[in-house]
Amino acid sequence: MSEYMSSLQEGYATTSPQKWRKPTFSSVLVQDLHFIQLILVVKHAQSPICEQWEYELHLFIKSYIKAKGHCVICVNGTDDHLHILLSIAGEFDRAVFVQELKRVAAGFVNENFTPERPYFDWHKGYGYHKYHHSMVYEQITKIKSQKELHQVNNFKQEYHGMLKANTMKHQLDA
Repeated sequence: MSEYMSSLQEGYATTSPQKWRKPTFSSVLVQDLHFIQLILVVKHAQSPICEQWEYELHLFIKSYIKAKGHCVICVNGTDDHLHILLSIAGEFDRAVFVQELKRVAAGFVNENFTPERPYFDWHKGYGYHKYHHSMVYEQITKIKSQKELHQVNNFKQEYHGMLKANTMKHQLDA
């Protein structure tokens, strides 16, 4: 058996004389993590998320959430809304977290990308869905393909489908 194969069986991958530890979730089990998806909607149609700076917005959101001690799995969206899939260990104050995230993200956009354009802001509400760890891969696939999905369905159709799939009662604006 090669040195590389034996190192893998020991839980190490050897690419140099040093041994690297196999990645772990520290002491947190996957079953103890909460996987949630946040959906933030742009407030003003005349000030959408622009392709020129959406990547920087995604990076900013990822770093903000990481600084709060959570793990971002995926961020993507279209010009009028954003999906954020993240994992949290333990409990947190959802309303305060989302309110602060929207405040700092809007401030980041207004300070860096929209000084000559209409004020950027998020809609007052937000979507929040909790997922079992077995459903995470499916959600990543959906989030990564947002632009393609929205060539067929608009945001209201997508959100209506999400609510229906989760058997939630809801009322959408006409």
